[in-house]
Amino acid sequence: MKINWDKEPQKQEEILVAAYIEDKISMLENLLNLYVQENLLTLSWTPNPLNRNYYTYELKYHRHREKYLINVWKGVRAGDALPILYGDIQFDQ
Repeated sequence: MKINWDKEPQKQEEILVAAYIEDKISMLENLLNLYVQENLLTLSWTPNPLNRNYYTYELKYHRHREKYLINVWKGVRAGDALPILYGDIQFDQ
């Protein structure tokens, strides 16, 4: 499993949040399994601050594209914060 970002992370902040989640890919797999098992609409989590800032990661399924998406928000709550980065999850064949 890997994340296909909508754009190559270039800013320091984008690189930081992308590296965090890519380093936690096994955690993401477990959360995705929970997401599917419990038939959730969205799943989000906010880890301890990175570089003194909070970032919230949101996982959801896009029905029209038939893909799982991951959104990264700068702040504590998804939707109330500034979007930083998003991408879709690619499963290993």
